[in-house]
Amino acid sequence: MKISDREYAEALKYRTIIRRVGIVFEIEPSLIAGICSRESAFGLSLHPQGPAGTGDSGHGHGLMQLDDRWHAAFCATDRWKDPDENINEAVEMVLKPNLNAAIKKLKGASETDRLMVAIAGYNCGFESARRAYRDFKDPDKYTTGGNYALDVLARASFFTTKGWI
Repeated sequence: MKISDREYAEALKYRTIIRRVGIVFEIEPSLIAGICSRESAFGLSLHPQGPAGTGDSGHGHGLMQLDDRWHAAFCATDRWKDPDENINEAVEMVLKPNLNAAIKKLKGASETDRLMVAIAGYNCGFESARRAYRDFKDPDKYTTGGNYALDVLARASFFTTKGWI
């Protein structure tokens, strides 16, 4: 995983939004940035490029790739095209609930394992990530590429080194 200079320049456009959302939901901005990087390279991997682009055969919407099959009401509006709305919705409706569920449902797990399940759940659904952790000790088992949480954490580490904390 390498964040290109071009992608980092795109990321900087959304840094203020990501920091604000991180404060509101008590989540490290570097983690949110890591997910945004993996999902859309801050819009560079979308069609058309930018926050109003789509991916995943048209099902992923915006920078955080909210899926219209799970977020139909939100994706039916133009709100998903707004970076602030897209990032906020993704954190409020997916990431924060996953983190809370991991704390509640994985009582004996380490903090790292709970974080891995929550992040993997962003990609494959929390219950699938939890089942993968329970059955295989690998929350990434059902994620795209089989490495989603590990990759997001590596990306988050990059943003941390750049001061996104």
